[in-house]
Amino acid sequence: MNFSGREGHKKPRVNALESMDDSLKTALWNAIYKEINTHYINWGYGGYGTSVYRNTKAENLWTDFFRQNISGLPLTEKYLRAIENLYFKLEWFEVYDLIEFFIEQNKHFKVEEFNKILTKHNAAYSVINSIVQPISNEDIITIMESAYNHSFSQEIREHLLKAQTLYSNKKNPDFSNSCLESIKGVEGTCRVIFKNKKILGDNIKELRNSQDHNQHLVAILEKINAFRNNDIAHAKKQDDHTPTREDAILVHTICCGFINYFKSNT
Repeated sequence: MNFSGREGHKKPRVNALESMDDSLKTALWNAIYKEINTHYINWGYGGYGTSVYRNTKAENLWTDFFRQNISGLPLTEKYLRAIENLYFKLEWFEVYDLIEFFIEQNKHFKVEEFNKILTKHNAAYSVINSIVQPISNEDIITIMESAYNHSFSQEIREHLLKAQTLYSNKKNPDFSNSCLESIKGVEGTCRVIFKNKKILGDNIKELRNSQDHNQHLVAILEKINAFRNNDIAHAKKQDDHTPTREDAILVHTICCGFINYFKSNT
Protein backbone atom coordinates (compact mmCIF):
# COMPACT_ATOMS: atom_id res chain seq x y z
CA MET A 1 0.00 0.00 0.00
CA ASN A 2 1.34 3.42 -0.90
CA PHE A 3 1.53 6.55 1.31
CA SER A 4 -1.95 7.88 0.53
CA GLY A 5 -3.49 4.51 1.26
CA ARG A 6 -1.60 4.04 4.55
CA GLU A 7 -2.41 7.53 5.74
CA GLY A 8 -6.09 7.22 4.92
CA HIS A 9 -6.22 9.84 2.19
CA LYS A 10 -7.89 7.42 -0.23
CA LYS A 11 -11.48 6.41 0.36
CA PRO A 12 -11.93 2.62 0.51
CA ARG A 13 -14.31 0.97 -1.92
CA VAL A 14 -17.74 0.39 -0.45
CA ASN A 15 -18.00 -3.14 -1.85
CA ALA A 16 -15.25 -4.59 -4.04
CA LEU A 17 -17.68 -7.16 -5.45
CA GLU A 18 -20.09 -4.48 -6.64
CA SER A 19 -17.85 -1.64 -7.71
CA MET A 20 -14.85 -0.62 -9.79
CA ASP A 21 -12.73 2.41 -9.00
CA ASP A 22 -11.60 4.82 -11.70
CA SER A 23 -7.97 3.70 -11.65
CA LEU A 24 -8.89 0.08 -12.38
CA LYS A 25 -11.33 1.09 -15.09
CA THR A 26 -8.67 3.23 -16.74
CA ALA A 27 -6.00 0.51 -16.50
CA LEU A 28 -8.31 -2.02 -18.16
CA TRP A 29 -9.09 0.48 -20.90
CA ASN A 30 -5.38 1.01 -21.55
CA ALA A 31 -4.94 -2.73 -22.20
CA ILE A 32 -7.97 -2.82 -24.50
CA TYR A 33 -6.83 0.35 -26.29
CA LYS A 34 -3.44 -1.16 -27.11
CA GLU A 35 -5.02 -4.32 -28.50
CA ILE A 36 -7.47 -2.42 -30.68
CA ASN A 37 -4.81 -0.03 -31.90
CA THR A 38 -2.48 -2.89 -32.86
CA HIS A 39 -4.81 -5.58 -34.18
CA TYR A 40 -8.02 -3.89 -35.34
CA ILE A 41 -6.68 -1.11 -37.54
CA ASN A 42 -4.05 -1.00 -40.25
CA TRP A 43 -2.66 2.52 -40.00
CA GLY A 44 -0.83 2.34 -43.30
CA TYR A 45 2.86 1.99 -44.07
CA GLY A 46 4.96 3.87 -41.52
CA GLY A 47 1.84 5.60 -40.25
CA TYR A 48 1.14 7.24 -43.59
CA GLY A 49 -1.47 6.49 -46.21
CA THR A 50 -5.06 5.32 -45.91
CA SER A 51 -5.92 3.46 -42.72
CA VAL A 52 -8.37 0.56 -42.89
CA TYR A 53 -9.92 -1.95 -40.53
CA ARG A 54 -7.91 -5.18 -40.52
CA ASN A 55 -10.93 -7.45 -40.04
CA THR A 56 -14.50 -7.51 -38.73
CA LYS A 57 -13.51 -7.29 -35.05
CA ALA A 58 -13.92 -3.51 -34.92
CA GLU A 59 -17.39 -3.79 -36.43
CA ASN A 60 -18.32 -6.65 -34.07
CA LEU A 61 -17.27 -4.65 -31.01
CA TRP A 62 -19.25 -1.65 -32.27
CA THR A 63 -22.46 -3.50 -33.13
CA ASP A 64 -22.51 -6.69 -31.04
CA PHE A 65 -21.24 -5.41 -27.70
CA PHE A 66 -21.98 -1.69 -27.70
CA ARG A 67 -25.19 -2.16 -29.73
CA GLN A 68 -24.45 0.75 -32.05
CA ASN A 69 -25.96 1.20 -35.50
CA ILE A 70 -23.71 -0.14 -38.25
CA SER A 71 -24.31 3.01 -40.26
CA GLY A 72 -22.62 4.94 -37.46
CA LEU A 73 -19.38 2.94 -37.56
CA PRO A 74 -16.69 5.63 -37.33
CA LEU A 75 -13.85 6.16 -39.75
CA THR A 76 -10.76 4.31 -38.55
CA GLU A 77 -9.05 7.46 -37.28
CA LYS A 78 -12.07 8.23 -35.06
CA TYR A 79 -12.83 4.68 -33.94
CA LEU A 80 -10.71 4.52 -30.78
CA ARG A 81 -12.06 7.80 -29.46
CA ALA A 82 -15.63 6.69 -30.11
CA ILE A 83 -15.07 3.36 -28.32
CA GLU A 84 -13.39 5.15 -25.44
CA ASN A 85 -16.42 7.41 -24.97
CA LEU A 86 -18.72 4.40 -24.90
CA TYR A 87 -16.42 2.47 -22.58
CA PHE A 88 -16.32 5.08 -19.84
CA LYS A 89 -20.11 5.16 -19.75
CA LEU A 90 -20.26 1.47 -18.84
CA GLU A 91 -21.33 0.31 -15.39
CA TRP A 92 -18.73 -1.69 -13.42
CA PHE A 93 -20.36 -5.02 -14.28
CA GLU A 94 -20.57 -4.08 -17.96
CA VAL A 95 -16.81 -3.56 -18.00
CA TYR A 96 -16.40 -7.17 -16.89
CA ASP A 97 -18.88 -8.19 -19.60
CA LEU A 98 -16.66 -6.37 -22.08
CA ILE A 99 -13.57 -8.24 -20.85
CA GLU A 100 -15.30 -11.58 -21.50
CA PHE A 101 -16.44 -10.40 -24.93
CA PHE A 102 -12.97 -9.11 -25.71
CA ILE A 103 -11.27 -12.38 -24.71
CA GLU A 104 -13.75 -14.39 -26.79
CA GLN A 105 -13.13 -12.19 -29.82
CA ASN A 106 -9.34 -12.11 -29.44
CA LYS A 107 -8.18 -15.67 -28.80
CA HIS A 108 -4.52 -14.63 -29.03
CA PHE A 109 -4.84 -12.09 -26.22
CA LYS A 110 -3.07 -13.23 -23.07
CA VAL A 111 -5.56 -13.42 -20.22
CA GLU A 112 -2.63 -12.95 -17.85
CA GLU A 113 -2.53 -9.29 -18.90
CA PHE A 114 -6.01 -8.67 -17.53
CA ASN A 115 -5.27 -10.68 -14.38
CA LYS A 116 -2.11 -8.68 -13.72
CA ILE A 117 -4.18 -5.50 -13.84
CA LEU A 118 -6.91 -6.93 -11.62
CA THR A 119 -4.36 -8.15 -9.09
CA LYS A 120 -2.44 -4.87 -9.08
CA HIS A 121 -5.62 -2.93 -8.33
CA ASN A 122 -6.82 -5.41 -5.67
CA ALA A 123 -9.93 -6.29 -7.64
CA ALA A 124 -12.21 -8.96 -6.21
CA TYR A 125 -12.34 -10.69 -9.60
CA SER A 126 -10.04 -12.75 -11.82
CA VAL A 127 -10.34 -14.22 -15.29
CA ILE A 128 -10.47 -18.02 -15.05
CA ASN A 129 -11.21 -20.11 -18.14
CA SER A 130 -12.22 -16.92 -20.00
CA ILE A 131 -14.87 -16.12 -17.36
CA VAL A 132 -14.60 -13.16 -14.99
CA GLN A 133 -15.12 -14.79 -11.61
CA PRO A 134 -15.47 -13.37 -8.07
CA ILE A 135 -12.20 -15.01 -6.99
CA SER A 136 -8.79 -13.45 -6.47
CA ASN A 137 -6.98 -16.09 -4.38
CA GLU A 138 -4.13 -17.49 -6.49
CA ASP A 139 -4.20 -20.93 -4.85
CA ILE A 140 -7.90 -21.37 -5.60
CA ILE A 141 -7.38 -20.20 -9.17
CA THR A 142 -4.61 -22.77 -9.62
CA ILE A 143 -6.83 -25.57 -8.30
CA MET A 144 -9.68 -24.63 -10.64
CA GLU A 145 -7.50 -24.20 -13.71
CA SER A 146 -5.71 -27.50 -13.05
CA ALA A 147 -8.98 -29.41 -12.69
CA TYR A 148 -10.34 -27.92 -15.90
CA ASN A 149 -7.16 -28.37 -17.95
CA HIS A 150 -6.46 -31.92 -16.79
CA SER A 151 -9.97 -33.40 -16.64
CA PHE A 152 -10.49 -36.87 -18.05
CA SER A 153 -13.07 -35.75 -20.61
CA GLN A 154 -14.75 -32.83 -22.33
CA GLU A 155 -17.98 -33.68 -20.52
CA ILE A 156 -16.29 -33.08 -17.16
CA ARG A 157 -14.83 -29.79 -18.39
CA GLU A 158 -18.28 -28.70 -19.51
CA HIS A 159 -19.71 -29.36 -16.04
CA LEU A 160 -16.92 -27.34 -14.42
CA LEU A 161 -17.28 -24.48 -16.86
CA LYS A 162 -21.04 -24.38 -16.40
CA ALA A 163 -20.62 -24.32 -12.61
CA GLN A 164 -18.28 -21.34 -12.90
CA THR A 165 -20.63 -19.56 -15.28
CA LEU A 166 -23.61 -20.03 -12.96
CA TYR A 167 -21.99 -18.65 -9.81
CA SER A 168 -20.21 -15.87 -11.74
CA ASN A 169 -23.32 -14.53 -13.44
CA LYS A 170 -23.59 -10.98 -12.13
CA LYS A 171 -27.24 -10.43 -13.08
CA ASN A 172 -28.92 -13.80 -12.53
CA PRO A 173 -26.67 -16.27 -10.67
CA ASP A 174 -27.85 -19.80 -9.93
CA PHE A 175 -25.87 -21.08 -6.95
CA SER A 176 -27.85 -24.29 -6.46
CA ASN A 177 -27.30 -25.54 -9.98
CA SER A 178 -23.71 -24.33 -9.86
CA CYS A 179 -23.12 -26.69 -6.94
CA LEU A 180 -24.86 -29.47 -8.84
CA GLU A 181 -22.64 -28.99 -11.90
CA SER A 182 -19.49 -29.03 -9.76
CA ILE A 183 -20.55 -32.31 -8.18
CA LYS A 184 -21.39 -33.74 -11.59
CA GLY A 185 -17.78 -33.04 -12.53
CA VAL A 186 -16.63 -35.33 -9.70
CA GLU A 187 -19.31 -37.85 -10.62
CA GLY A 188 -17.98 -38.00 -14.19
CA THR A 189 -14.44 -38.39 -12.89
CA CYS A 190 -15.43 -41.37 -10.70
CA ARG A 191 -17.17 -42.99 -13.65
CA VAL A 192 -13.92 -42.82 -15.59
CA ILE A 193 -11.92 -44.23 -12.68
CA PHE A 194 -14.25 -47.16 -12.10
CA LYS A 195 -15.18 -47.55 -15.77
CA ASN A 196 -18.92 -47.54 -15.11
CA LYS A 197 -22.01 -45.35 -15.42
CA LYS A 198 -22.99 -45.32 -11.74
CA ILE A 199 -24.17 -42.27 -9.83
CA LEU A 200 -21.72 -40.64 -7.44
CA GLY A 201 -23.31 -42.19 -4.33
CA ASP A 202 -22.73 -45.70 -5.66
CA ASN A 203 -19.14 -44.95 -6.62
CA ILE A 204 -18.50 -43.50 -3.18
CA LYS A 205 -19.35 -46.97 -1.87
CA GLU A 206 -16.69 -48.30 -4.24
CA LEU A 207 -14.24 -45.82 -2.74
CA ARG A 208 -15.23 -46.97 0.74
CA ASN A 209 -14.16 -50.48 -0.22
CA SER A 210 -10.90 -49.34 -1.78
CA GLN A 211 -7.54 -49.39 -0.02
CA ASP A 212 -6.13 -46.83 -2.46
CA HIS A 213 -7.90 -43.78 -1.05
CA ASN A 214 -7.80 -42.11 2.35
CA GLN A 215 -11.15 -42.80 4.00
CA HIS A 216 -11.26 -39.39 5.68
CA LEU A 217 -11.17 -37.83 2.19
CA VAL A 218 -13.88 -40.22 1.03
CA ALA A 219 -15.99 -39.07 3.98
CA ILE A 220 -15.63 -35.46 2.82
CA LEU A 221 -16.79 -36.42 -0.66
CA GLU A 222 -19.71 -38.27 0.91
CA LYS A 223 -20.71 -35.07 2.74
CA ILE A 224 -20.50 -33.06 -0.47
CA ASN A 225 -22.77 -35.56 -2.19
CA ALA A 226 -25.18 -35.36 0.74
CA PHE A 227 -25.22 -31.58 0.31
CA ARG A 228 -26.19 -32.15 -3.31
CA ASN A 229 -28.93 -34.63 -2.42
CA ASN A 230 -30.44 -32.63 0.43
CA ASP A 231 -30.17 -29.05 -0.77
CA ILE A 232 -30.07 -29.18 -4.54
CA ALA A 233 -31.37 -32.18 -6.40
CA HIS A 234 -34.57 -32.70 -4.42
CA ALA A 235 -37.46 -30.53 -3.31
CA LYS A 236 -36.39 -28.15 -0.57
CA LYS A 237 -37.97 -28.06 2.83
CA GLN A 238 -39.07 -24.81 4.39
CA ASP A 239 -36.05 -24.57 6.72
CA ASP A 240 -33.42 -25.79 4.22
CA HIS A 241 -30.39 -23.62 3.60
CA THR A 242 -30.37 -21.79 0.27
CA PRO A 243 -26.88 -21.95 -1.29
CA THR A 244 -25.00 -18.66 -1.54
CA ARG A 245 -22.20 -17.58 -3.87
CA GLU A 246 -19.71 -18.45 -1.12
CA ASP A 247 -21.26 -21.94 -0.86
CA ALA A 248 -21.07 -22.46 -4.61
CA ILE A 249 -17.43 -21.34 -4.83
CA LEU A 250 -16.46 -23.53 -1.86
CA VAL A 251 -18.23 -26.58 -3.30
CA HIS A 252 -16.62 -25.94 -6.68
CA THR A 253 -13.16 -25.59 -5.15
CA ILE A 254 -13.55 -28.83 -3.19
CA CYS A 255 -14.82 -30.67 -6.26
CA CYS A 256 -11.93 -29.36 -8.35
CA GLY A 257 -9.59 -30.54 -5.60
CA PHE A 258 -11.07 -34.04 -5.78
CA ILE A 259 -10.75 -34.09 -9.56
CA ASN A 260 -7.07 -33.17 -9.24
CA TYR A 261 -6.65 -35.77 -6.50
CA PHE A 262 -8.17 -38.58 -8.55
CA LYS A 263 -6.21 -37.54 -11.63
CA SER A 264 -2.92 -37.67 -9.72
CA ASN A 265 -3.72 -41.10 -8.35
CA THR A 266 -4.37 -42.80 -11.70
